[in-house]
Amino acid sequence: MTQETIAATSPRSLGWRHRFGLRSQLAAGSALLLVVIVVGGNAYLAGQYSPAGAVTHYFKALQAGDASSAWASIQVADPTGTVDAKLIDSQALRAALAVRKPSFPGLSTGKTTVNGTAAQVEVSYQFHGATLQRRAQLVQTAEKRLGFYPTWRVVVAPTILNLAIPAGVAVTIDGKPVAIAPNKRQAVAVFPLAHRVQL
Repeated sequence: MTQETIAATSPRSLGWRHRFGLRSQLAAGSALLLVVIVVGGNAYLAGQYSPAGAVTHYFKALQAGDASSAWASIQVADPTGTVDAKLIDSQALRAALAVRKPSFPGLSTGKTTVNGTAAQVEVSYQFHGATLQRRAQLVQTAEKRLGFYPTWRVVVAPTILNLAIPAGVAVTIDGKPVAIAPNKRQAVAVFPLAHRVQL
């Protein structure tokens, strides 16, 4: 004679196990979602604060005429050689962008080379129907973004305008008066942008 034993489970016991399983699944799902958000967010921020991200931000700021953002993205190099006047401060950048905003259609960044606190990023964009390629130089500062990510600034080398002004003639560049000795060729350091020179 076979004896059969039936173990009964109370509804309260089933409910507790069901709730425990659901909570475990929710906790695991939340943890996985958090990992995805952290990894994805870190990858996005690392790209934004990378040398290539700094270059893209700078060129887009110029294109938008946003002098404040462009100024915060650069480090101006010393002019090559002796100059008689300098227009390479934040106000000069704002004045130059007010004259004409540059355009960089099809802007893209390529190979990035990092050597300690210096970096180089290949940049390309369309110029009069042709692809123009440049190499942007960057330097890393001691400042940290969000307390963790390094800050890269684009190194901007000034362009030199050589002017020879007759005596008795005043000159302005982008609306700013410039003191230049008459009847003598003088060098003025400016940003590598379009400028309006008026006599």
